[in-house]
Amino acid sequence: MAASIDLTLESTDARVLAAFWKTAVGYVDEPPPAPFTTREEWLAQFDLPEDDLADDGAWLCDPDGVGPRLSILNVPEPKTAKNRLHIDIRLPGHGSPDERWARIKAESKRLVKAGGSVLEEVDGHHVVMADPEGNEFCVAAAAAWRVAPEPRASTVLGSVGGVADAVVIPGRTFGPGAPLLMYAGDVAEQRGATVHRHSWSEEPARPDAPEIEGWVRGQITPLIDSVSGRPLLIAKSLGTNAAAIAAKRSLPAVWITPVLTLPWVVDALSRATAPFLLVGGTADKLWDGDAARRLSPHVLEVPEADHGMYVPGPLTDSIAVLSRVVVAVDEFLDGIGWPGAPT
Repeated sequence: MAASIDLTLESTDARVLAAFWKTAVGYVDEPPPAPFTTREEWLAQFDLPEDDLADDGAWLCDPDGVGPRLSILNVPEPKTAKNRLHIDIRLPGHGSPDERWARIKAESKRLVKAGGSVLEEVDGHHVVMADPEGNEFCVAAAAAWRVAPEPRASTVLGSVGGVADAVVIPGRTFGPGAPLLMYAGDVAEQRGATVHRHSWSEEPARPDAPEIEGWVRGQITPLIDSVSGRPLLIAKSLGTNAAAIAAKRSLPAVWITPVLTLPWVVDALSRATAPFLLVGGTADKLWDGDAARRLSPHVLEVPEADHGMYVPGPLTDSIAVLSRVVVAVDEFLDGIGWPGAPT
């Protein structure tokens, strides 16, 4: 079994550096180890010098529990030489070379605004940057998604022994049995997948507040953790707040009527390294067709469809839209080779 690793940066101002890296990679402050309620209580158990206080450092973690912990510790001396080990920030690898390079350039500009600096640009490939204390890191694209024509059973996405899994995540109003989600899940089931349909255990307080992303993560993570491999996520509306989990774990996804007016959802989708399908309608106030086409090459946009994918006219017209969604999901999964062919 491979060992896990943590990363540690030395700094002269841990709080400034922590703020930068939280912006750069989406990490959060790590809570103190149980049963302690503060870092001061935790440090008190060690025989440390009086000036070695909790505010001399910062401890960050991946909110999804996937990436390594990042500790930032204050030291008296400044950085004097080039790092022999550096961090690479990997952005989505889909699209053309020009699209990937534009994504890298945009991210480097965002990080400059957060306090970083550009050291060198390797045109079309990566940007070498430094954090506020001069620690070098690179911004680059992840490897483009590749699907082998006949993957072995042990490498099939979301599968073990050739049995695939899909997780269905509902919107706010209706459960996982609503028609759009029911039929999308049925597409996965007809491909041999075991479909896990989630229901919310409580009503979210503010679906338009940033805290909703953490609420959805807390609801969904236990189910995803119980599924072996890398499952396909199928989510609607509120459930698309799970995009951050998909980005962290490189999970393929079908996002139906995603809330593209929420910046954290768009940001999570922009970090995805696995392919995803976006489904929405031009009459949906939460849909942004231009943003959708920038985020993914896999988009179904239905003219005049609202957030429920209903269109004006006879009900049969809306039923026809449901059929189009089913076809789009099926063709998307064909295109990425999901779940693969077990041997």
